[in-house]
Amino acid sequence: MDIRMLWPLARKSQKDQKVPIPTLNAKYDFWRGDLDLTNPIEQSVDHELRSFFANFTDSAESIRAKIRASIGPEQYGQLKWYPLRSAVFAIRRNDVEWIRSGLAAVAATDSKRFAPFLSVPTLALLYHAGTVVASTEVAEQFRAAQSRADDRMAKVISEFLQLPPDRKHALFAQYEAEVNTEGGVGFVLKHGAKYDPTYDLAKLIVRIRDIIAADNYVPEAVSIGDTLPDALVRSHSATADHAPYFERGTALSDGLAKNRGGAAIVARLRPEYCKGNDRQSLVGHLIECSDESTAVYLSDRAQNNGLGRPSVCMAVGPLLCITTAINANRGLEVFEDNETIRRFDSAVAEVLINARVGPAR
Repeated sequence: MDIRMLWPLARKSQKDQKVPIPTLNAKYDFWRGDLDLTNPIEQSVDHELRSFFANFTDSAESIRAKIRASIGPEQYGQLKWYPLRSAVFAIRRNDVEWIRSGLAAVAATDSKRFAPFLSVPTLALLYHAGTVVASTEVAEQFRAAQSRADDRMAKVISEFLQLPPDRKHALFAQYEAEVNTEGGVGFVLKHGAKYDPTYDLAKLIVRIRDIIAADNYVPEAVSIGDTLPDALVRSHSATADHAPYFERGTALSDGLAKNRGGAAIVARLRPEYCKGNDRQSLVGHLIECSDESTAVYLSDRAQNNGLGRPSVCMAVGPLLCITTAINANRGLEVFEDNETIRRFDSAVAEVLINARVGPAR
């Protein structure tokens, strides 16, 4: 699915002059890793869109309105990634122009077809990146984007800009967390579960992400503030018509409740390895339990819970990691089994063994 947007190549010198507006084709590729903000790599499409939004910024409002109207609803799913990636590149390159360009992409959104409030997480991420790169220019950049947006989007930008600085940063922290990778700064999602670890789970889940990305999978989401799904560790009935229940008031429920925090990664199988790859994924859960015995207990429960899914379960100190292959195919080839998934054993164990206690992020 290509993004096709209008790009003015000429300016109106007379009222009746028509501006030739060709089509710009630009596409992010999930299988290349373009939709993962943990460690994105600059692609030609990023620079193509940066040039496009520079032209959007410099155009008259009448042309900007045509550009907004030209973007199809199906294209917003791809277009939304550009300002998010811009925030990463701004910090990595210490380049405020990426902030300006990312905000221009927000201003190019047609609020008649895309709810403006959905842009708030993007604004929060760009604001965070802007304060890192050029804190004195952030407000100016937001006001410039506001002046180029349509009325409803301009109102959302204005309302965000009027928030106290601590509230803006709180909005960023609500959705994202900054991490360091081999390529530089990146971001992982932030979920709302209890998160008070003594280990740097964000750093550890990024290392596990790198192991999975170097294999046959493409990361889809990396996050912190996750819980361990009780389905992985609870008892399951041997009969399909008997619904399992959560064991309340037991060592299991106590163990889950006392976990200090969790992180997770979801990755999808690459298309060249298996038919129906889009329905086969790998999910890794990293949990800091309250103590070593709880980690061992939950690991044992996960290995014997009867889900019938290929999985690797290990506990090192209070750290618990469960990696599970999920296959939603019916009658099609299955990529992972209980033997093949064990290729992740040694690499993941090394991450946990080498983990250093540090402040929570």
